Amino acid sequence: MRTLENALIQQAWRTEKPSKWLYTTVGLVFSVLFLSSGNVAAQEMMKEVGEEEISPYDPLDPIDPFDIPDKRCQCLCGDQVQTYSIVGGVNDNYSTSNSEPATPVPGGPPAWAGSIFDQTQKDKAFAHRFKKNPKRCIQICDAKLKVGVKPLGAGSTNDRIYLYSPYSASPPFMRRWATNLGSGSGPSLVTNPWNTSNYGGGTTFIFNLGALPTPVNGTTNLIPALNTSYILDLVVQDDTSVDYATLRVWYCECNPNPIPDPSTPPTQ
Repeated sequence: MRTLENALIQQAWRTEKPSKWLYTTVGLVFSVLFLSSGNVAAQEMMKEVGEEEISPYDPLDPIDPFDIPDKRCQCLCGDQVQTYSIVGGVNDNYSTSNSEPATPVPGGPPAWAGSIFDQTQKDKAFAHRFKKNPKRCIQICDAKLKVGVKPLGAGSTNDRIYLYSPYSASPPFMRRWATNLGSGSGPSLVTNPWNTSNYGGGTTFIFNLGALPTPVNGTTNLIPALNTSYILDLVVQDDTSVDYATLRVWYCECNPNPIPDPSTPPTQ
């Protein structure tokens, strides 16, 4: 309990506004003490804690590692670190009862067209774009991606996953990262072959976009690219189904002046 409590309190960022920090910390500790016992009032209070822009909200799983940044962010402007999530698809265990189209990736190859979550078709690549249009100047300090995937059958063993910020068919390739899903053809996310015998029920991966592992024991950092484009493109090769994908971002909003909307006439 103490470890979980401390992990949550780390999200109550200390700023020059003690009352706001105290309110956030008390709310987070309260959730640890009461949510596990199914206290409805505590769950409702948790929804009101802090100034987070979170979607979706899961009151029964407030200590998911996905909800805690891997590094401590500090806003130089003295404000609290804020967060937002962009959700693609539905976490429904690959149900095909509802339509879940992916957001197209402009400029991608024709094979990416018509991508859908929960697809059952083999030899069909998947591509989805996460895009944020901030109304103010924001500085991203950390980001994670959670993806639910499962192999579809023969041919899945060599499938790979790609991340771009944003996609480009030409350099600079520093804006992209890729790895194998399963073992057998180089560095991979899991130690077994990516097939239905080993992962027929699917699995979930969480990626730290600030430290994506590379084959030579290094890391790739997509945060600088995210701060330029506010775009993340997810691509999964063609014999793997994607149930859902959620991008979680932590950021500082240090510019009090909104970014001008190009469609709005200038003020005289």
